[in-house]
Amino acid sequence: MSKISKLGILVTTDKHLDHVVGLTKAAREAGKEVRVFFTSVGVKLCPEEKAQEIVNAGATVALCDLTYTSLGVAEEHGKDINGMTFGNQDNNAENIGLVDRYVVF
Repeated sequence: MSKISKLGILVTTDKHLDHVVGLTKAAREAGKEVRVFFTSVGVKLCPEEKAQEIVNAGATVALCDLTYTSLGVAEEHGKDINGMTFGNQDNNAENIGLVDRYVVF
């Protein structure tokens, strides 16, 4: 069995933030690289203070700029989210190619 060194997490729902944070922290504590991409209604979680724990744990975090804007989250919260990159589905595709395992919420 191969050793997992990189974990990808795709967040497409505005639920389960505690699980995403917990999984990220556990993987980072185990020495794994973690890459997280938020899309669809999952982008609504990004401005939450709890989501900052993902960044603080050392994960690479990107979110879909298109859905963030089209859902009105940018208008309500702005686009200054510390440590998160605004991107697109290319970031998601890149994550898939770079990681050993991919978890979807």
